[in-house]
Parts: sequence; structure tokens; C-alpha cells
Amino acid sequence: MDTLSKRFPVGLQQAEKGFRFGLDTLLLAAFALKSLPQKSRLLAELGSGCGATLIAIELVLTDCFALGFEKDHASLDCAKQNSKKMNLEKNIKFVHCDLRLFGTFYQDLFPAVLANPPYYEPNEGRCSKAGNNAKRMFHALEDFCFAASRLLMPHGYFLLIYPATKLQKLCCACERAHLGIRTLLPIAPQANSQATRFLVAARKNTKADTKVLPTLTIHGTKQFYTKECLAFCPWLNN
Repeated sequence: MDTLSKRFPVGLQQAEKGFRFGLDTLLLAAFALKSLPQKSRLLAELGSGCGATLIAIELVLTDCFALGFEKDHASLDCAKQNSKKMNLEKNIKFVHCDLRLFGTFYQDLFPAVLANPPYYEPNEGRCSKAGNNAKRMFHALEDFCFAASRLLMPHGYFLLIYPATKLQKLCCACERAHLGIRTLLPIAPQANSQATRFLVAARKNTKADTKVLPTLTIHGTKQFYTKECLAFCPWLNN
């Protein structure tokens, strides 16, 4: 493994404006590696940003092919540059696409689809000083769920991360898109604190028979990552 791979995600290029990857991105990649079917060597990501999630997965599953869909041109350019820098351009392809305009070309193709959807409607929460509205879209969750359902083969997996406070909204959106939630992994910032995120595994055309896993705690004393968190997501050691 070369130096860039060992230091991942350090050094990834990101667009100056728009979505910038962070902890959620790495947790999603780690969750996907633990949740993907063993024979699954084809996956897609909706809203792939600078490519961090797919690159992380490809560094582990070296024989996997991934397709990232991104509508922001600046982020798309960064993703292509990052995959080339990591020597993964043959394994990952990033394409420009608006999820609301998906046709039928990729329909029922993928065993697994990943996403870190926008959390807020444009009138919710506070905007950043940089004007970053990447996490603000009207009806974004519904668009992501329906796009994932179109891409997934029957019983394929939709893997995502979403705020715990919006769990009911997520359940409703998944149900409308014929995605049955099978696994919830609560993410809490500290021990004895409420979960702020859920890592979610849903399956196309299945009933919601949900298993709630033990909570993953991110920080221990003095804000250091817990041993459990580092074991779950080893890139946080870099």
C-alpha cells in the first residue's frame, strides 16, 4: 500500500464551496464494508461529493467497481482527481447526474447503493458563513430514496447515514420507495448521550423488520476517539 493510501483521507481535494466530507462520510464507508453482501462487487453512491466514501471502500475491496453520481461540477472534478491520485480511476467512475432526472439506464442494476443525503430543507437550521447549502434541498430525502430504489436490484441494499431526530421522516421516505429498513446503528457523540445519527441498512422490496444494533460511541475522555470507534472506522487514526 502506497503512502497516500496509508494516510487516507489526508490530502483529498475538496471543492471550496458545497459539501465537504467529514466524520459521517467515513462512518458510512466503514458501515458499508460491514454490511455489503460478500459477493457484492458493484455499488453506487448518490451524491458522491469529492469521492471519499467510494475511495475508502475501494482501498479495502480492491476488486470492486463503483459508480459515483454527483451534480456539483466542482465536487465532481475533485472526485476524479482524487481517484486518479489514489490509482483507483479504473475501479471508480464519477459521472454528472441530477437524481431527479434519472432515466432507466441503470435501473435494477446495483446490489448496493450508498448515500449521505442532505439533512435539511432550505428553511431549516442555520446556513454556514460560507453559504454551504449542500445539505439543504427541497424533498432531498425522498429524491435519494426513490433514486436508490430505481438503481437497486431486487432485495439490494440501500446504506445511508441520517440524523436521529429525523428517523420518522426517514422511515416514511423508505416505505414510499419500497425500501424496508433492516438495520439501525445508533451513533452517539459521547457515552450516556443520545444518538445524533443512525447508520441505516434498508433493502428493496422487503418488509421493515428492523434490528437496532448497540450504540457506537464516538468520543471518550478528553474528546479522543473511543477504541470501539477506531476499530469500527480505522481511518480516524490518520
